[in-house]
Amino acid sequence: MPSNPIHHDRRLTQDNFQRGLVDLGDPIRLARFREKCEHGQPITYGAIGGSITAGASAQPGKAYAPLLAEYLKAFTDVTFVNAGIGASNSLFGSFRVGKDLLSHQPDLITIEYAVNDANNPSIEPGYEALIHQCMSLPNAPLVILIFTMRRDGENTQNIHIPIGRHYGLPMLSYRDAVFPCVENGEWDWTDISPDEVHPNDDGHAMICEMLKLYLQSPVNQGHASEPIPALPAWLHPQAPRHVGRILDATALKCVSHTGWIQAPHRDGYTGWQSNQPGAELILQFTGNLAYFGYKKYAGDYGKVSVELDGKFIGEFDGFYEKPIIQQWAGGHTVIEPLSLNMQDGEHILQLKLLDTHHPDSHGHLFEMGYLLLS
Repeated sequence: MPSNPIHHDRRLTQDNFQRGLVDLGDPIRLARFREKCEHGQPITYGAIGGSITAGASAQPGKAYAPLLAEYLKAFTDVTFVNAGIGASNSLFGSFRVGKDLLSHQPDLITIEYAVNDANNPSIEPGYEALIHQCMSLPNAPLVILIFTMRRDGENTQNIHIPIGRHYGLPMLSYRDAVFPCVENGEWDWTDISPDEVHPNDDGHAMICEMLKLYLQSPVNQGHASEPIPALPAWLHPQAPRHVGRILDATALKCVSHTGWIQAPHRDGYTGWQSNQPGAELILQFTGNLAYFGYKKYAGDYGKVSVELDGKFIGEFDGFYEKPIIQQWAGGHTVIEPLSLNMQDGEHILQLKLLDTHHPDSHGHLFEMGYLLLS
């Protein structure tokens, strides 16, 4: 696979790439993928991640995922599936990957959650469950982990890397590749990003270049005929229970409701919402593990009291406290655990909209999106 050079102000050097190459991973899946491309077999490339994968702050077609898809089209027919959702983490990804990505039977998968998993209540089991499902596909796709960063260089790759090594995966750290250039003053952060997180076109081009250089790395093509190694035992004891389903208002059984209505939630889901203090919603579901997804926004949002099977769980506040210097006001779905150790069977969830709210809010709107269940 020949390399196509990047014509941008900031370019990825071989030194950058080597610094960002965390692990080459097991060569068998790479050899099999290369063989498909070199023989002109049609492939499907699927990307899953947050807003960086979705292409935020990049011009149309200039984010790393569509750039890589376009590069691969030089070798074969490519079907591209972008399953990136802004402000989402790998926990949400683990529950949606089957429907949003794996149903397309991808031959190549990239996973990018090193920024958004800072807001993940269950990083290790969620991330491992996502990886395990991707690697369990019968067509044995090549799975690559990508680690992006915030402006301060922080990310969660220190948590992701041991899981990636356990599964023998190739891992590429955009942070390790380019952040030293920012720290030593060679580059300014604004050379590669217009905000606190998202790469600009140059940054995305460098991520794509890292992926291309990995795909071009020397590999014995004899590995392509070798059997795919069996998956290792689960690393995190709770990870198998984080393979489940997402139920929104159209799929959850409503026992009763007063003052709540069904309304569109983000990303194609239908949720429940209310702005009437005292409004109650009672839902029934089956499972032994449950997470609750609801919208947070720096606007006139309120709080709900939450009970599960008659026991008080806590209060969820829909108001988003954003940093003063931050322009982004939220509007994302936050996922909170309800219970991770329920008995299998039917359970009752009760929400009551409270008459209190955050001091900076002037309203009571609350929007429930869905439950993550297994």
